[in-house]
Amino acid sequence: MENLTSFLEDYTKFHSSGYVIEIYNHGKEEEITFGNRETKPNLLPCNSNTLYDIASLTKTFTATLIYLAYEENKLDTVFKIDSRFSHLKEVTLLDLLSHNQEIWTNGYLGNAKNKQEFYEILFSSQVKSKTPTYVDVHYIILSTILEKIYNKTFDKLLKEKIVEKLKMKETTVNPRGNNIASNNYEMKDGTIIKTNEPGLVHDQKARKAKELGIITGHASIFTTGKDLLLFLKSFFDGRLLKKETIKWMLKHDKRNEYNETSYLPF
Repeated sequence: MENLTSFLEDYTKFHSSGYVIEIYNHGKEEEITFGNRETKPNLLPCNSNTLYDIASLTKTFTATLIYLAYEENKLDTVFKIDSRFSHLKEVTLLDLLSHNQEIWTNGYLGNAKNKQEFYEILFSSQVKSKTPTYVDVHYIILSTILEKIYNKTFDKLLKEKIVEKLKMKETTVNPRGNNIASNNYEMKDGTIIKTNEPGLVHDQKARKAKELGIITGHASIFTTGKDLLLFLKSFFDGRLLKKETIKWMLKHDKRNEYNETSYLPF
């Protein structure tokens, strides 16, 4: 434990606000809080209820929603579910989940001036290369697909199918209050500068989408360590997904290497 706190002490000097660490081992839980949720203008320590912008960990929630839809027999290829993705006729949801290609849009989503333009850019999505590449737009497409399947917004699906079911009381896409871990200062050329207001999602695409009334599946969630542990424990106790589905989630897809047929029908 001493080595851990020593490492975190060095790291928080330059890179991060403080930490809340949840440890789950053989049914026992332990929590460690370290550092400050805010350093400027006030020095405020982290606590059990500190809300964090979990950034791309949002994608794990989106993937879980996709697999819940799989269990409900609601999935097909991208184009068959939503024909507005006219350039993705050969792309499967599994391709998006695993970042199996490199998909680009005509224009940058973070520069959209209104909701219509945001979707025009998104629906221009096309495969730039067959090289597996980590791209945020894959999961923006997935959250849009989920909205099409259920005729509900992504944030409502998130709340109904995961947050409320697991009693994740602090998890939200609309953080409020003064207990939010700060991401509103950063280092630039050796100087600390103010960037965002507390509670503003870090990613420019997600930020722009939210301004336009859209919650995206790549980066939007704020949560606490305790709530995140509830989500992770659900994969052990089967409260969200069937154990067989979780096995599929963890199975490596070797189609690129061996040209195999997909093991899942999407």
